[in-house]
Amino acid sequence: MPNDVAEVDLSGIRSLAPEEIDHFRTHGWAKLEQVIPRRLTDQLLVIAKENMGADAEDPRFNSRGSRYSAWPRAAREHPWLRTVSQSREIGSIPTSLTGGRALRWYTDIFMAKRPAQDGGSRTPWHQDLPHQPFDRGGALTLWIPLVDCPAERGSMRFLSGSVAAGPLGRFGLRKDGIDIVDFYPDVVDRYPISPAIDLQVGDVTVHDFLTVHSARDNITDTTRWVYAVTFFPAETLYNGAASNNTQGIDLRLDEEFDDEIFPVIPT
Repeated sequence: MPNDVAEVDLSGIRSLAPEEIDHFRTHGWAKLEQVIPRRLTDQLLVIAKENMGADAEDPRFNSRGSRYSAWPRAAREHPWLRTVSQSREIGSIPTSLTGGRALRWYTDIFMAKRPAQDGGSRTPWHQDLPHQPFDRGGALTLWIPLVDCPAERGSMRFLSGSVAAGPLGRFGLRKDGIDIVDFYPDVVDRYPISPAIDLQVGDVTVHDFLTVHSARDNITDTTRWVYAVTFFPAETLYNGAASNNTQGIDLRLDEEFDDEIFPVIPT
């Protein structure tokens, strides 16, 4: 590991403004401008490229097919990432959004979407919750761009307020390409599509696991690099559903995720 990522410096992660928290609670997503210091995003990008390849060309990370390359559960392999993503400082962001609710760390993932001509195709409209073994809502993801991410590079869009729709089914990985909007065309009438979102390094988007979201093709000539971290309410019970994030972990049906893999974030 290079010297420039050997030390963990979490200073500079700013507190959220009341209007940012209100936006998240009203719409189920929010754009948080300049939350993460550039020093930290640069370190994350170094780790991603060292492991996945300078342009995410390592075939070991192509499990997501043509849409993007992914390194899921990276913190389980990398102590520096574990320290950062499970820290009080990073955890202060989701904790603020949920009104101080006790949260567990769930997982993390690096995602590299190459230009569309190299396979960086759109991510279909979907929700995250139906793919997870949780007995309740309240989980959320921090989506941290590691390079500037204008809308044309494939930043995410959201159906504002769709958190209120409840679980609509498992659409994220369907082989036929059908997504939530295809199956429920009226959903865009009930929940407006968010504006195209331009993100700079340091910005973050956050969304609830029930918020319907998507990402367009990357129509630029530069790879989109993102690091995402997920948290869920500490009182959540395991519902027994299969998940790569819980495979091999001794969880008991209808009990909390009481394992060191899923620590409660300090507040």
